[in-house]
Amino acid sequence: MPDVYTAQPPVDVTAVMGRRIGAFIVNFAIFFVVLVIATRAFGDFKSEDIPSTVDKDTVCDFLTDNASVKTCFVVGDTAFYSTGSNAALKTWGPTLAVALLNSVVLAAATGASVGKHMFGLRVVRSDNMQLAGFGKLLVRWLLWVVDAIPCCFPVVGLVTGLATKNHRRVGDLAAGTIVVHKSSVGVQPLVGGAPMGWSPPPGGGFAPPPAPGGYGAPPAPGQWAPPAPPADPWSPPAAPADPWAQAPAAPTPSWSEPTPPPAPEPEPVVEAAPPAPAAGGPQWDAARNAYIQYEPVAGQWMQFDDAAQEWRPLS
Repeated sequence: MPDVYTAQPPVDVTAVMGRRIGAFIVNFAIFFVVLVIATRAFGDFKSEDIPSTVDKDTVCDFLTDNASVKTCFVVGDTAFYSTGSNAALKTWGPTLAVALLNSVVLAAATGASVGKHMFGLRVVRSDNMQLAGFGKLLVRWLLWVVDAIPCCFPVVGLVTGLATKNHRRVGDLAAGTIVVHKSSVGVQPLVGGAPMGWSPPPGGGFAPPPAPGGYGAPPAPGQWAPPAPPADPWSPPAAPADPWAQAPAAPTPSWSEPTPPPAPEPEPVVEAAPPAPAAGGPQWDAARNAYIQYEPVAGQWMQFDDAAQEWRPLS
């Protein structure tokens, strides 16, 4: 009985939420440190310790009632406020600039921000697993205005990252990106033996996605077929022309022409197996009217049996 091919278990290359949370903490720490430095250096802020008997939520309301106070925020038990009209610009301008350099410019050049580099993560395009470019990273960063709701604690980003397919927050969904480990960059992930994003049609069987030509899709039926077998080098040569055929009529000789030796039996023609493809993935074989794919572990071609719903060695 021939061996039956068993597909590898599904692998989700985007299941790195723990690493992503660690990277977020690192990036947020950088953001917060820059904010504090900018507040001290450029914002001309003053600070006041909030007494334990005072409600922290009402401190800024109380201070901004004074016409001279333009900007106020609370960090821990300390209220920071400024009387300058452009204090917010001086404070948030440098802070957002550093965040932009970290999450967009650095990521576009190297594939990840400081936090993601520390945890071995990369931001890639969801359609071809290549590093995301500046435009997609900028869209992804701008959508933090949604993912970071409520402020300073990204509940929306965390929930969508845990609940959506391929663990994509709102910024990833809008930019068409996913976050993977650095070892998965440029590698076409296989989920259950088929490229990521494929799913079997209703009712069983194995078929390519509806839109032909997409990432990881096999060629349409009829576009690929195994090459024709080479000519048999052991085929017997053609019989020589009869030297007596062109001779003029002559008296019948008293002897008979020698009997030519029997032609050797031709060697059986063995159907050549298709060449091993450059990249894995099912391919339609019009000659066999079935999907085939090369199995590198077994070192042989496999054919999908629709009746048994399993892969078998190519017959």
